[in-house]
Amino acid sequence: MSQELDPFHDVGHVIEVADTAKVIYDSLGFEQRQSTDLEVIELAALYHDTSRRQIKANLLLVPFVDEKISGDIAYEELIKVGYPDEFAERVRGTIRGHARISGLGRADDTNSMIVSDADKIQVFNPDRFERGLRRFEEGKFPRGLLNLHIIALSPLRQKIVNSLHFDKSRELQADYYQKLRGYFYTNRTRLGNLLYKPVLNHLYNTLGKDL
Repeated sequence: MSQELDPFHDVGHVIEVADTAKVIYDSLGFEQRQSTDLEVIELAALYHDTSRRQIKANLLLVPFVDEKISGDIAYEELIKVGYPDEFAERVRGTIRGHARISGLGRADDTNSMIVSDADKIQVFNPDRFERGLRRFEEGKFPRGLLNLHIIALSPLRQKIVNSLHFDKSRELQADYYQKLRGYFYTNRTRLGNLLYKPVLNHLYNTLGKDL
């Protein structure tokens, strides 16, 4: 995946999602692991944002086609390198299930739940935000896009917390969130150079109330 297709959904992000998915998987009990496949989970995590090759940073398209396009790309590429159809289909199904806005996923698919939680947790990773912020500072993306991301962050947090499936996921999310709060306070001047004043004020007002 090109680093320049989307300010936040880069190669670093998919690797971080895969690593987080492995941490969640490792925290599961024996019975829960019986309904999972670590190879499917890790490949789904690595392919889950490949739709950016086509839709790039289009926030209007992401909720409706992201998981479908990413799943289809994963399926086609896995078949090409020799994976059996049944396995490639499971990876596609896990990707489609990790974000259910368009109704493609199954609520009882543990593989999808793990990838979904890992992806949501990484929303609050300050390292990911730092990589994106640098791209805005370098003028690679319009500042308006950063403002949209910040506006969406406040209502998104509680929605994400309520949708996590595993105890380890909630623990990781809380830890990343506190680190992101510290990052925002440390980098207020940099953010102030890019955010519109009402958005900047909104960010720090909500941070003070526990974003």
